[in-house]
Amino acid sequence: MVNYYLIMNVKNLVHKINKNFERSNLFFGHGTDNAHDEAMWLVFSMLKLSYDDIPMVFSEKVNDSDVLSILTIANKRINERVPLAYLLHQAFFAGHEFYVDERVLVPRSPLAELIKGKFLPWVRASNVYRIIDLGTGSGCIAIAMAHAFPEAKVHAVDISPGAL
Repeated sequence: MVNYYLIMNVKNLVHKINKNFERSNLFFGHGTDNAHDEAMWLVFSMLKLSYDDIPMVFSEKVNDSDVLSILTIANKRINERVPLAYLLHQAFFAGHEFYVDERVLVPRSPLAELIKGKFLPWVRASNVYRIIDLGTGSGCIAIAMAHAFPEAKVHAVDISPGAL
């Protein structure tokens, strides 16, 4: 008997998870907006692969234990409807990676693009001295602002000790 997982490569694993996600009527919007991108995120994150290595990594074999771990997370995503960001404890905002769990909202603000662009043409970076992020949660906005405006003093405030 041939073990199905022994012949699994990255491309086939992404395809399998993508199809399962599509059939499951999941909501996407916590880091991706479609089943394929979410399947890629899951596989690449769990295998610690770089998107810069596409398409070379697609033919790489995935060992049985990694396949089982990834499929376990995919099944939890489908059955429990938990956002993948919480399952992976990973979210991206304004070009930075953040640790997230259920104590904070998954960062997905349209502010990310404005921050990365330093609010041009509406704001002059040299005129930004202080920034406050009220209800900071994971701190993603405050941290992104600190990177965009390194000369400014940034305050991140939240009433939830768990979020902080």
